Parts: sequence; C-alpha cells; structure tokens
Amino acid sequence: MMDKIIKFKTHYIVFLLFVIAIVPRIYRFSQQPIYTDEITWMVRAKETFLALRTFNRQHIKNYFQSSNAWWVNDNDTEAIALPLTAATGPFIAYLGIGQSVLTRNVARDFVVARFPLIVINSFTVVIVYLLTRKITDKKTALLTGVLYALDPVAISYSRLIINDGLLTLFILFGIYSFFYIENVKTSIILSSLSICFAFLTKPIGLLPLIIFFFYAIFSDKKMKNFIKFTLIGLVSFVLIHFFWPEAWFHPFTSVFEYLTRQFKLIENSTEMFFAGSVSHQVPFYYYFILICLRVPSYIFFGLLASLYFFFTKTGRKKLILINLKTLSQIIYVFVFFLFLSFASKKSGVRYLLPIWPYIYIGACCAIFRFVKKLPEIFGGFVLLAIISLSLFNIYKYEPNYDYYYNEIFGGPAVAKNYVSTSLCYGAKESADTLKKCFPQVTQISYVGCARSTLPYYFSGIINSQIDPNQPVVIEAYYEQMKYVTTKTAKLVKNKDVINVTKNGVDLAKIYLNLKQFPKSCSLN
Repeated sequence: MMDKIIKFKTHYIVFLLFVIAIVPRIYRFSQQPIYTDEITWMVRAKETFLALRTFNRQHIKNYFQSSNAWWVNDNDTEAIALPLTAATGPFIAYLGIGQSVLTRNVARDFVVARFPLIVINSFTVVIVYLLTRKITDKKTALLTGVLYALDPVAISYSRLIINDGLLTLFILFGIYSFFYIENVKTSIILSSLSICFAFLTKPIGLLPLIIFFFYAIFSDKKMKNFIKFTLIGLVSFVLIHFFWPEAWFHPFTSVFEYLTRQFKLIENSTEMFFAGSVSHQVPFYYYFILICLRVPSYIFFGLLASLYFFFTKTGRKKLILINLKTLSQIIYVFVFFLFLSFASKKSGVRYLLPIWPYIYIGACCAIFRFVKKLPEIFGGFVLLAIISLSLFNIYKYEPNYDYYYNEIFGGPAVAKNYVSTSLCYGAKESADTLKKCFPQVTQISYVGCARSTLPYYFSGIINSQIDPNQPVVIEAYYEQMKYVTTKTAKLVKNKDVINVTKNGVDLAKIYLNLKQFPKSCSLN
C-alpha cells in the first residue's frame, strides 16, 4: 500500500500531508483553552498594526520608541515576534469583534488571530516531509510527515498565538534551503529570509548559522560554501535592519545589544515545579524528562532505538559515512538541546519545538529499520497500528492536545508528580462546569495565572478580592506551586470542593457551599 502511495508525484503527497496537518489543527480550534500569553500577543499585534496603518512617520517612530517596543524590556526575556505580529494583527483589527473601528465583527479576537497561524504552521509538516526525503528515503519521509502531522504537542502549539510554531517553520525552512536547494542564488535568498524571520521571532533563530558555518569549513568546496555562508549572514543582517524598528533607530548595534541582553536574562532562573518540589534550580536533564513524557509511546521507543543504533559500534563505524549535511543537522539538534538544558531559565515543551521534527525523523528511521526486518504483512500491520494509535490520541485529547502525556509513563496522572501538567490552564473548564452545573452563579473569585482569560468564558462578575460568600476557583497549578496564601486556604477550608479535570489532568478546584448553590447536573 505504501509503495503505491510513494509512486504518487511529490506535489500530490505534499498536498495530502498539508490536508492531514490542517484538519486536526483547524477542527474546533476555538475550543482549545486560551493560553495567557495569547492575550499579550493579541494586544501587541493589534496595536502595532494599527500604528503602522496610519502611515504617519512621526507617529510610527513615537510608537516604537515608547514602551510599546516590548523587545527593549530589561527585566525579562522578550521575543521580537514580528512575524507573529504581522500574521495576526490585520486579522484582529479587521475581523475581531469590537477590536477597532475598522472591524467587520466576524469572530472573537483569539479565533481570527489563530486562524492564519494554523494555516501557516501546517506548512511545517510539508517541510518536515521534504527534509526527511533528503536525509533518508521517501517511505520514511511519508511516515514521518503523517505522524508529525498527528503529533499532539505539534498540533497544540501550532494553533496558539505564540511564537514557537513559527520559529520551528522558519528554522526548518532555512536548513532545507541552505542544504538542499541547488540554485545558489535561490538558496542564499531563502536561507537569509528564513534566518531573518527566525531571529525576528526569537533570538535563538540565529542558531542555524552555527551549523552553516560548520558545514562550510568541513565541506569539500570550502571556499564556495564559506562565501555562501558569509553572504547569508550579511543578507540576513541587512534584512533584519529593514524589518525591525529597533534597528532603524540603532543600526549595527541593536542586534548585538539585544542578543547580549537576552543571554544575560536567560540566566535568571524562574521558579518551577519538577520531581515533586518547587525550585529555581531545575536540573539540566529537565528537558530530557519532558521529551520522554510528551512524545507518543511509539516515538519514544523509536527514539530509543535510533539512539542505540547511532551510538553502538555499528553506528560509530558508519559515523564517518554520514553525509555532512545530515551530520550538520544532528549537531544542530544537540547544540539546541544542550543550550536549553544548561540555560538557567527553563519553560515548557514548546521550547523544544524547533527540534521536535528531528525527534520524529530519528524515531521513524528506527521504526522503518525494524519494519523492514518483518514479513511484509506484519510490517504493514505495525505501521497501521502506529497510525491508528496516533489517530486515537487525536480523538481522545481533542480539543486541547496540550493535555497529552505519554501513556507508558502513566499519562497525566503520573506526569503531574514530575512536571506541571496544567500550567495556566483551568479557566475555561471551570467556567464550563459552573455554567453547566451551577447556572445560578453570577460572580466568582479566581486564583490563578489564567485569570486574564476568564472573561472569555464567564460573563458574570469576577471579584478582585476573594468573597467568602461566593464560589472560589483555585487553579491546580497554583496549588502545586504553593502560591495559595494561608488566608485564602482558611477562607475556603469549610466549603464543598468540586474537582475540575480533563483527560486526567487536574485543572482546578471550585470551592462553594452546595446548600447555597445546589448543583443541577451530574459531575461524574
């Protein structure tokens, strides 16, 4: 069956993969709970677009030289995020309900802002397929493309208004353009644009330049490739100065000043929950544990097998035979992973997205190596079982795929003992529970970092201070981080507790008096 599919022309397969990618991403995407960072980026995107739309030079200059230029923040790491702003700002201003005098009031702001990102990020699957074809073969590439298109983590973060999906797309396209586009001029132009947009998304977007340099100095045509690398660096630098307002006001120094500041700020660790305790000192193997918990089981075993094949004696003998282009990309994965691992400031799985496709590529290579040793009928059954399992994960965790955790480690029920499984989630599900089972509730108090998203889901009064006579919602994440004050704990101590869970993830607790607010539905 796969042989017949492989015989299709490449553009048919590309179209098929794009459809496979966009369907689960666009299906009920508005039902995925709003992540708190989305609100920040929606405000910035809309205001920036409206400022640029004036076409008034002085107004634009004043806008970007004020506090609106978030990338000059000295207190915390800030992505430049211009591609995100450009992709979503016009949609919010022109289509978001009540967002500006220009709007057509088509849908809510987060809905119209997510839509273009879903379409753009779906192309990442196509790039993954094309990249894998160059590294391995067509069959492995097709399997990798299909499984990556159905990956819960990739789906989740490709439809949120955050930067990591775009960063992944730009980095992958830059790598593909540099190594595999034969026309030198086209390769330089596309690689430069990709590096420029990757940097203007997040500073780590410049990382591929390291492997471009590595390839240039170790390739057979050193001078030719070094000139190509140099031109890409120069063109990227010029393009950054063209698109980035900060570079308009501080040419030549803005990029270096920004990078220096970001490197200093990532050494300011943030408090996190890991392995049962809350600490600023998260160990370097945190992201390794996160990979194990978040990749599907078949990818986990495939990844272990690929690492085994790579580091065994057979693998070492073949190391010198590995194509330099492939070796350069392996180095990129390890450098990126080590950079994240040893940085003091750590965060969630979305920071791993730029190397997530390579995890799938490595795992699928090992899976096919195993399948080839089986009789054809059994090999086909194994592949069918893997795809069926990936589809089951899509069905089970829809609409919020960020709740997915690997079943072989016990899923979210066990993962919550090691990492935060509900970071800034709980507002939507709590509001849904109140509307369904306690429609008489018209005001609540909310304790948690998702409070800013609550007005999207709850139309009643949200108290700024805890009212002991009204329901109180406390996020599971806040309890896990021990952010709940003693005063708050005393106020809710004698109330009835409604646990809010989804797919095994503890999201929040609703504290209320059931005699005062009798429930009108079953909570089982």
